[in-house]
Amino acid sequence: MSDMYPVRRGSENIQEIEDRMVAAIIRQGIVIGADIDGTLVHAVPGEHKNVPADPVLTQLFNNLNDVTGGNAFMLTGRPAEFVHNVFPNRRFLTGSEHGAEISPSSDIDFVARVGDPEKMKQFRAAFREAQANDSDLSKVQIEDYKQSTATLGFTGLINPEGTATIPPEMMERMTSLTKRVIDISSQILENIGAVGVNVLDTVTPTNAVVEILPNGACKAESLQYLRDNGDLDSVGLTVFSGDSGGDEAVMTKVFNEGGICLGVGPKAPDCSHIVFDKPENHRAFLSHVLDRSVTESPAVQSRLVAAL
Repeated sequence: MSDMYPVRRGSENIQEIEDRMVAAIIRQGIVIGADIDGTLVHAVPGEHKNVPADPVLTQLFNNLNDVTGGNAFMLTGRPAEFVHNVFPNRRFLTGSEHGAEISPSSDIDFVARVGDPEKMKQFRAAFREAQANDSDLSKVQIEDYKQSTATLGFTGLINPEGTATIPPEMMERMTSLTKRVIDISSQILENIGAVGVNVLDTVTPTNAVVEILPNGACKAESLQYLRDNGDLDSVGLTVFSGDSGGDEAVMTKVFNEGGICLGVGPKAPDCSHIVFDKPENHRAFLSHVLDRSVTESPAVQSRLVAAL
């Protein structure tokens, strides 16, 4: 089985995980969720508009949504426009900006679940004003295309593939600059009255980012919100897939509940039962689970046909 879907670790778990997922789909007692970048598609740095539409992945998750009774979903730190562009005609639920915005399908605009887009506009304007008076801050790029959150990236130092490292002396400067950015951002948020907004930093040898996130803009909290709101079933088996530390909280939650965690790539959280080598292998596994469920159960086949 591991020959079909090359894995980094957990090959001994593949058959058991597959069997559990198929059985849960047949009895319609499963929720299947995933991160997007690095998990379902290869991460594309920079503007979200560079990522093309993916009708094949859209159909896969539409089918998973149909056979699970509306319990397939995706959560991403990317903005709403990214999800609209990549997944046209989707029927499954999606959450953008770490779940700060939620949409049940492509027919309905994203709605702000947490956060205040107007405050984020004020934050961006004030941060740019601070940049105009500080040459060091010119190294920081603030993304314009998010609504309920904000991301501050350090120009030239974001390398999602991890193929290069930052020299120690540059790492020290980056750590110092990150602290300044956090201090300035925190002061701006206080000045504009943005209550309940967190400033989080990530500085590693291959990445440097500061995230401005309102309370609740977290994938683990978003999953619980979707359950409490009735958008997803709160009983049965939950499966979540992710590729990095940004997915660790939600995957730990799923793991502790007795669910299944599927990881992808070298930075997958430690709680992953299986870690696939790359997104294509992960997608192939999900497709196989779907195909097997349809083949083994006339009821599953009927659900799929009825939705078409």
